[in-house]
Amino acid sequence: MGSGASLINMPLLIAFNIWVVRRYRMSPPSFQLHRDFWLKLLWAGLPFAMIQVTLTFAYRIDTLILEHNFGAQVVGWYNAPYQLARSLLFITVAFSVALVPTLAHEHATDPNRVRPWYCRSVRFLLFIGLPLAVGGSLLSDKIIQYLYGPRSHHRESLLRY
Repeated sequence: MGSGASLINMPLLIAFNIWVVRRYRMSPPSFQLHRDFWLKLLWAGLPFAMIQVTLTFAYRIDTLILEHNFGAQVVGWYNAPYQLARSLLFITVAFSVALVPTLAHEHATDPNRVRPWYCRSVRFLLFIGLPLAVGGSLLSDKIIQYLYGPRSHHRESLLRY
């Protein structure tokens, strides 16, 4: 049903966008390539690129080592609870994506107001995170059996730790 709705909806959206562009005589912005600006921008972004490459490698090195030494079955046992635990990171990611720009803006106008916001944010994340961590550890066997079925006894201990 979803793809059928998309097939009907997409031509309508394209037609509407074409109408808006023609109605308001919109034209694409002019493209200019400034070599010095792009080189400076790339050079400034190089540390962030290196951080991202390092983090990507750090998140996956354990799986590569396990696969090399023990095989695909052990990697499956390891990755199922690991990915389950990592999927909960969306809470902190969403929170930080929303909060950090606000705190940065507030710090520019009134730095004294940032500390209470930060303290409340950390308390909120602890309020959410600690029960999830303790509950997930204590109930790991039930959680894994519920999500992956009764034949998943190898994965239970991994979620516990």
